[in-house]
This record gives sequence, structure tokens and C-alpha cells, in this order.
Amino acid sequence: MSKHYKPNPFPLAMHFPIMIDGEITDTEDYREEFDMILQANEGDLITVMISSHGGNLSTGLRFYSLLRESPAHTVAIIETHAHSAASIIALGCNEIRAQPYSEMLIHSCSYGTGGSHPDIRAYVNHSEKMMNKIIPEVYEGFLSEERIAEVLRGEQLWLFADDVQEAIANRNKYFESKQKQLIAEQQAEMEQMFEDELLPEWVLNKLTKAQLVQFIQGSIDLDYDEESKSVKIIPIDTGDKE
Repeated sequence: MSKHYKPNPFPLAMHFPIMIDGEITDTEDYREEFDMILQANEGDLITVMISSHGGNLSTGLRFYSLLRESPAHTVAIIETHAHSAASIIALGCNEIRAQPYSEMLIHSCSYGTGGSHPDIRAYVNHSEKMMNKIIPEVYEGFLSEERIAEVLRGEQLWLFADDVQEAIANRNKYFESKQKQLIAEQQAEMEQMFEDELLPEWVLNKLTKAQLVQFIQGSIDLDYDEESKSVKIIPIDTGDKE
């Protein structure tokens, strides 16, 4: 089997099957797969079938970011094993399915570098800082805070199919709860806005609920004129786009 499968989308909505098997190599080896993910639209399906012992972290993170940002529904299917960078790819998907007898390995980072002692020390320090940011973000909700701390201390975490399914259920509950909390906070801010009259009532009446949420989140500003009773929506560049 080749290192990576060259997927051919076929119209339903649109289905984009991607195979990640063998060692995960450099990002340049997956340009076609990245293009497939970027082409997918809302209503499309991306299926990522994984049988990999891991490999290049940068490639894993590139898949993770693209899958997270895709408007399509994304499904990771762990066929046999999703180790290291392959587990990161799986966590980028909306949905994860673990086949019977499949497994996942999660760990911090392994080093393979050379050079002078200062160069090696700088590389190790940089890698540790990077993993301290990556691991809590990627495995948020999937692993408990205690498990994440263990991984950051250098422990290897092996999960079998039933462990993965339990972690998936925990992640779903975690993000559902987080979304409900966010909605409740936004609702409370809107109610407080009405009470404090931070905006004139006639301005509030001209805004949709979505626009109110955007205003609270800081993604839009308002330019309104009392005399003409006009309201202009001004988008704010939050700098979140890559």
C-alpha cells in the first residue's frame, strides 16, 4: 500500500475519502489531500481512514488545522492504529470512529536532531514550549486535565478501541457543555446591555440577534445617527484568519 492514498472525490453531496497509512511524511507529500479538504463545502463529507504509526508533526498539525476549519462534516475512522501525529489528525475531525481492536498512542514529542550543545538545548526548549501549547488544545475534552498533564510530563498513553470510544463520548459532552455555557454568557451580556442601555433602544431594535452577538463578541462595530435613525454595521478585523 502506498504511503498515502490519492483521493478521488465523487458527487453525492460530495464525498472526499482520504487514506492516511504508513509513516506520515513531509507536508509537500500531501498537497492533493490538502487541496481536497480545501475544496469541500458545507454539506460535503470528508472521511479520513487512519492506519499509521505517526511521523511528521508539522504534517499532522496541517491536517488538524484544515479539518477543524473545514465547513464539511469530517469523520476519522481509526482502522488499526492512530499513533502520535496520526492521533492529532483524528482529533481534527468532527466525528471519530474506532474499529474493533484499533488503538491510539498519545505522547509528547521525540527528538531527532544534531548540532552543537546550545543548538540542541534551544531545539529541545522550543519543542517543549510548542508541545505545552499543542497537546492541551488538540486533546481538550478528549483527555482529562490529569491525563494531559501526564502526557506533558513525558508519559505515553495507550488507548484501545473501547478507551477511544469513551474518550470520544467525553469530548462530545465537553464541547456541548462548553457551547451551552457560551450561549448562556452571550445571552446574559445581551440582557445586561438592555438593562444598562449601552445602546439606544431604537438601535437595538434595528439589529438582528446575530448582529447583537457579533457586536458583543467584538467582530462588528456600530455607527449610528440619532437624527436620521440610521445604523451602519462596520466589520472589525480580529486577526484570527491565517
